Amino acid sequence: MRTAVALSGGVDSSVAAALIQESEGAAFGLTMRLFAPTDELIPGGLNRLPVAGGRKGRCCGGEDTDVARLAARTLGIPFYVLDMEPEFRRMVVDPFVASYRAGRTPIPCTACNSRVKFDHLLRRALGLGATRLATGHYARLGREPGSGRRTLARGLDRDKDQSYFLFGMTQKMMEQVLFPVGEMTKEEVRRLARTHGLPNADKAESQDICFVPDGDYRGFVRRMAADTEAGGEIVDRSGQVLGRHDGLSGFTVGQRRGLGLGGGEKAYVVALQPDLRRVVVGPREAAFCHQLETEAVNWVSCAAPSHTLECHVQVRHRQEPVPATVSMLSQGRARVRFDRPVLAPAAGQAAVFYGDQMVLGGAVIETAICDGTWLDSTTQEAGASLTA
Repeated sequence: MRTAVALSGGVDSSVAAALIQESEGAAFGLTMRLFAPTDELIPGGLNRLPVAGGRKGRCCGGEDTDVARLAARTLGIPFYVLDMEPEFRRMVVDPFVASYRAGRTPIPCTACNSRVKFDHLLRRALGLGATRLATGHYARLGREPGSGRRTLARGLDRDKDQSYFLFGMTQKMMEQVLFPVGEMTKEEVRRLARTHGLPNADKAESQDICFVPDGDYRGFVRRMAADTEAGGEIVDRSGQVLGRHDGLSGFTVGQRRGLGLGGGEKAYVVALQPDLRRVVVGPREAAFCHQLETEAVNWVSCAAPSHTLECHVQVRHRQEPVPATVSMLSQGRARVRFDRPVLAPAAGQAAVFYGDQMVLGGAVIETAICDGTWLDSTTQEAGASLTA
């Protein structure tokens, strides 16, 4: 049995490689080349993305490839760099740009995991003679007694848990993937890295989205778009115009800063209306929602329920899950009703269904129904559903 390890340049994936090499003695490292060797950003979605520019705390940039290579050399395992920029661009970056311009708030890490790492990278690894692909994700894989179905659970280190970003995994993927550090804490990972003399034992955490320079999402979206983004109105919940904006890509539900409305009471983005190009603002309590409509439902650790499922649902990576009822709709859609309102669920983000520590499934948020009174400009009915 030979295992490929996806080396990002970070300490987690390097320790995963060390654990595989210790237990099997037949590991090799793979790093995805996601960026072209140029700092040039060409408008209109052409074929080059910015490199990380040497900044610390980024994943899969040029400097990280060098660190990954050095880690593989330290462990005495073969190392290969795979050019996966076209796949990454098509499946992660382009949808990211389009989603922000459509008034949604995407999570590119989810697309990168399910569509790039555990699809294209996995197939490339198998083509190189591997039987499995290991990564440095903080999550745990298991198997359900009796049915033999694979299961996905939170990582042991709750602060580092990455299961929220893995709801797109399939049974086939989980049969061919390993998460060696899922049973470890971050401090244990760093101690083991020091024991093995790994060059990234004390490397800083990756914080930003890897392809967005300096965390400027809005600037990135605008530079990569082929045309100028249309502006629109900023309105309150009654429809009164408070100001104007120059593009929906600069806003997300729950946002308070950067609204450009001057002084007065604190205002939060409570909804985006892409069809009207409007940003709706209101008090913080108006951003609490009690029901979601979701799309692209994927069941991970359990089969799809016939009608409803009682579980806990998490709508942001750093938010706590809330008790809820998930009701199946047609065409891969579901409705989520929360036992208590949740703050600022945003269209494009994930709603992940948990049973205790286990990821039962997940979906992409499409719309939200908020508790604050809203007078819809088209239906003129209070309580209309909002695109969150």
